[in-house]
Amino acid sequence: MKHLVAKSGLTAITAFALFGGASVLATDSNTPSFSTVAKAATVSQSQLKSDVQTMVAARNEGGNYVKEVIDGEQLSEFSDDPMEAYNDERGRGFGQVPGALHYELSQDFSMFNQDYAGLMIVYNGFKDRFSSTDQAVLAQDIKDINSAKNSEDKAEKASAFGNDLGSAVDNYGATVTKIESASAAAPKPAAEKPTAPKPAAKKTVTKKSYVSKLTAKKTSSKKYVKITGTVKLYKSAKYAYISTYKGHVHVKLNSKHQFSKTVYAPKAKHVKVKAGSYSHGHFKAVTSYKTVTVH
Repeated sequence: MKHLVAKSGLTAITAFALFGGASVLATDSNTPSFSTVAKAATVSQSQLKSDVQTMVAARNEGGNYVKEVIDGEQLSEFSDDPMEAYNDERGRGFGQVPGALHYELSQDFSMFNQDYAGLMIVYNGFKDRFSSTDQAVLAQDIKDINSAKNSEDKAEKASAFGNDLGSAVDNYGATVTKIESASAAAPKPAAEKPTAPKPAAKKTVTKKSYVSKLTAKKTSSKKYVKITGTVKLYKSAKYAYISTYKGHVHVKLNSKHQFSKTVYAPKAKHVKVKAGSYSHGHFKAVTSYKTVTVH
């Protein structure tokens, strides 16, 4: 297969910052268009190709850790297995790119310039397809980065942005129900003879499991966050998988599919949760991530 090559100097990179205290600016990022993502989305072949190139470019822009854990060839091969790119339940789809950038920023603030540039490539490539809620969260994150007073603070806020961006990519991916086939995208020859229309096939509506009633509140010590929620299940799941900037934990669902967990995360602004079960050591999700602001 011919691998995609993406230049790191794409015009999609609209945000760079120097550690001398200069503001981080993002073209069109501070005033995104708050469009609501449709309940079901069909991705065209041209959009798929563009999204693959976006993720390859973001990976190439990132720091050393990102390049080590994200396989550029694997990203390019998503063109052959596109549904895995958008909503792979093992967390190996497009969302892994902002996830790796977020993690590196949380560990090494000296990687800010590279990793934030990579995050902005992803943001500018996907922002118009995010839900209005996710767009608002990300716009506020960018404002927080721009108002940061020092390089370490910028990196910390950019890490939170990366975490939220990963959630937004996952949430959008959960709405993708169909990828236009390559044959459908190609021009079709003229029909030799018109045929009578076939009766419309009955649509089968598949109900999706989801996380609901999600709350995240800081305890009196301000160092811990108590996370509670309920999961509406149409597939079997045993655990809630909770992600913060500090990492991931899981908690078992009770008989009513509810969960409660207190985690150490003194600087957490947002928490994201998905539900599923473990199989052969891997967590297999049956819901997309749901993100909530910490109060």
